[in-house]
Amino acid sequence: MQSYILLALPLSLALFAFSLSRPWTLRQFLASREPSVEFQKLNSTPFECLDRESKDTREDGIGFIPEYAGWNFEPTASKISVATTTSADLNVLLPWIFYHRLLGVEIFYIFVEGELQLPENHFILKSIPGVKVNSPTNKLREKQIKSVVWKGDWLSNYQYKPCNHQLYIRQTFNLEAATSVAKRAGMKWILHLSVDELIVPGGVIRNSLASALHSYNEAVDLVVFPIYESVLENDKVREPFTETGNFYSISWRTTAPRYFLGEADGCIAARLQTGLHPSGPQRWSSTHKALKNTAADEAVVLHYTYTRFADLLSMRFLCPDCQPEPKLARRCFFNEFDSMAFTAAKTLANKELMKWYRDHLVWGNKTLVTELVQRSILVRNHIPQIVIQGLREVGFFQETTETGKQAFEDSLTTERLQMKEMVRRGQKAGKLKFEMASLNFSKGSRMEKTESSRPRQTKLLPKDHVEIKHEKWFSINQQ
Repeated sequence: MQSYILLALPLSLALFAFSLSRPWTLRQFLASREPSVEFQKLNSTPFECLDRESKDTREDGIGFIPEYAGWNFEPTASKISVATTTSADLNVLLPWIFYHRLLGVEIFYIFVEGELQLPENHFILKSIPGVKVNSPTNKLREKQIKSVVWKGDWLSNYQYKPCNHQLYIRQTFNLEAATSVAKRAGMKWILHLSVDELIVPGGVIRNSLASALHSYNEAVDLVVFPIYESVLENDKVREPFTETGNFYSISWRTTAPRYFLGEADGCIAARLQTGLHPSGPQRWSSTHKALKNTAADEAVVLHYTYTRFADLLSMRFLCPDCQPEPKLARRCFFNEFDSMAFTAAKTLANKELMKWYRDHLVWGNKTLVTELVQRSILVRNHIPQIVIQGLREVGFFQETTETGKQAFEDSLTTERLQMKEMVRRGQKAGKLKFEMASLNFSKGSRMEKTESSRPRQTKLLPKDHVEIKHEKWFSINQQ
């Protein structure tokens, strides 16, 4: 009997330890079988989650995370800020924002271009807590003209070149403006991310970026995140963040059969301090000291480049000043593959361009992909897929869009009412002024008419006044 007890005791302890190490799975199991789970209101946002009825017909896919039902984006004190310059669609930008908000980013400085400058899109973005929307205004340009960035020698390499080089300069100036504002806001870290990049820190997801950055001592000024490029396995991708799961590091790009490189320097997070200023979107300098950098331990940046055929088609409307010739197009882009894609998009018809897309970007050989994964040349990472799909199923993105649109319509209604009220008051004031003028005119006319009807009376001087006047005249003549 004692032997059975001794045998059962370690087994029970092992099972108990295993259950503690897998709390997410247990919660998922319980939540997936709870019929009365309802979406609660989001405390820190003006959104309300979707009704339960609209979710009953949903199939449990890869992204179903039951904890997100009723979960809210509580205000974070991570002191981490992210800056970006973009003209991307909201269906790409919103998942990017909420995903990094989940990692612990507190403030987003978004410099909008293109259709994102429309008032409706402004209202949608501003309805998200922590998002600061900036448009290319004259006031911003005046500040950038006086920027310390102009003193750098590196700027001359990009200043008089078109297309990507001009975007590079705009990103740098916008990052400098965000750095200045972030310092005043009390932020401790800032980094520049494009909207086709997602950070994947090691460990747990919730506030993982904040934990990773705050773990470095004060002597570390810059943290460099290595970049992994996306690998396409088919040409039917519509949502890159949830349909792409294979990546390769830049160290393997020369040996892989498909190569392109969007970023070469990695993504750099900078500790905000006096004298810090950018020398490019991913380069930092200081007027006070030499900056000390270190490589991130586990975190990486996933770069989703040309993940949709529509991304390649959009190159046709890019860089109107660039000619679709290999040598001339090379001057407009940083890397060779972008210039090749630009030339192909400009010169090929849709059918031929799709063939070019499959030949240069799609890894259709599944056997080869599996072999490269086994050799760790390719890496599978499904964390963004799970998180973003879970947020989508709970209704964050839809509610954000609907709330922003409603706020925009309400503002238009309020503006129309204010304009009507101003017109009404103006008309009332004008009518009153006209009535007063008419009243004064009629009163003046009556007075003139009354005076004209009276007989004119000659003003007679008093008799004593005439006598005094004569006496003076006589006295003067007698002298």
